[in-house]
Amino acid sequence: MDSLEQIKRRRDLIRHLGPFLRAVRSMAEIAYRRAQSSVPPLDAYSDQVHESLALVQSEGSVAPLPPTSKSDSKTVGIVIVTSERGFCGRFPDSAVEHGLDEARRVAADGGEARLICLGSRGRRILETHGHETAYYKPLSSLGATSYAEVETIAIDLLEMYESGQLDQLVICANEATGRFSFAPKRRTLWPPEPVAEAEPSQSTAVSIVPEYDSTRLLTHLLTESLLLGLYRVILHSSLAEQLARISAMDSAARNAENLVDDLSLEYLVRSRQEETTALMEIVAGYEVSTTQKVATTETQ
Repeated sequence: MDSLEQIKRRRDLIRHLGPFLRAVRSMAEIAYRRAQSSVPPLDAYSDQVHESLALVQSEGSVAPLPPTSKSDSKTVGIVIVTSERGFCGRFPDSAVEHGLDEARRVAADGGEARLICLGSRGRRILETHGHETAYYKPLSSLGATSYAEVETIAIDLLEMYESGQLDQLVICANEATGRFSFAPKRRTLWPPEPVAEAEPSQSTAVSIVPEYDSTRLLTHLLTESLLLGLYRVILHSSLAEQLARISAMDSAARNAENLVDDLSLEYLVRSRQEETTALMEIVAGYEVSTTQKVATTETQ
């Protein structure tokens, strides 16, 4: 049984966790708001790129899309988006489990799966379970990964595709499904799905002229489409991660408060018990002393 001093020390240590948990929660809220502010401009730019892509493809003078596979045995790169930091519950585990399920599905279909991990937490989980990664990149530890950082990743993935290492790219990542809930989603990154032809709006920034190199423009737009798709998934994964971290910190703070209350009650009960025991010992000692004095007096 712990002594009163040990109970008091444990209670004080847990009580000191409160400011730390609140600080982590505040940082997660700030990171969430910053990531959320990037969604509207991303949507606007993505709409322009897809509209321009549809316009270029409607010219019909260039190959619309890259081939879906260069061999009968398809090699699929599975991009797993996790997190760089912890304190977010099962967030990275959920993405890794979904990615491994996708790898098993590819293997069951006769293909080969190569794991591509984004985020050190996911890499650590994969290594713990004995899975190797064909490619790894850390994510930003202070908020959403920047567009420039995602561009580097996208170029690396395209090089893996063009060199024949991969025939297809799919991505598995968590997305927010509620205020503090998330679920893993799977999407095809490359080759891209055909873009539906649409009449360009007045906001379209691209004007197609006969002397323009349509093939070069199409290549740029397809690459930009991959980059936007990858950035969108990573951005929404970051939003879900921060929500998961906020929820985890709220839960941890409540548990810490409950534990402090329990330890305070235990400390109070134990201290009163010790006081009562000490008081009873004093009374018992007094009674023994009085009895001995009475016996001595009667003897005399």
